[in-house]
Amino acid sequence: MGTLASVLEKAGFATVALSSIRGQIESTAPPRALHCEFPLGRPLGKPNEPEFQRKVITAAFSLLEKPSGPVLVDYPISIDDDADTPLSCPIPPADTSDRDPAAAEAFGLLPAWRRTQETYGRSTVGKVVTAEQVPDMLDLFAQIADGESWEEVGSLGDPTKSLPISKFLRRSSNLTS
Repeated sequence: MGTLASVLEKAGFATVALSSIRGQIESTAPPRALHCEFPLGRPLGKPNEPEFQRKVITAAFSLLEKPSGPVLVDYPISIDDDADTPLSCPIPPADTSDRDPAAAEAFGLLPAWRRTQETYGRSTVGKVVTAEQVPDMLDLFAQIADGESWEEVGSLGDPTKSLPISKFLRRSSNLTS
């Protein structure tokens, strides 16, 4: 992120980077960075604590008041990694007798996905196929892996609903020209 921030700054965009790994942020030297001693994967600290997360974001945005540096500031609160705490995601046994193992696993994860959807009201699944269609899509991928052609297998979703990264980058670059 440090290198990208430097490139964006040269193009006229003010940037702030959040850092979880001090050595990495020091070596890339972005214009402005807030180093947070938080577990990896938790850039804003405490999950489900919007007040704490807002304080982290406010501290990061306050760096925009500083001139382009590099500026590296430590967030004053550290959070210990609770990696020793076992994760738990209860998944009921699924009938997998006629499914590819990957599709069976996805089918078994549907109840967990539904719980998350109900709790948070959002998901990263659903641009091309619904969550319920993921196991069926994996069955199609397994058929392709077994030698069937794309044309024979077909598709469940409409791939035009997703925005490939190349189009995203092209559209983003047009904003600066």
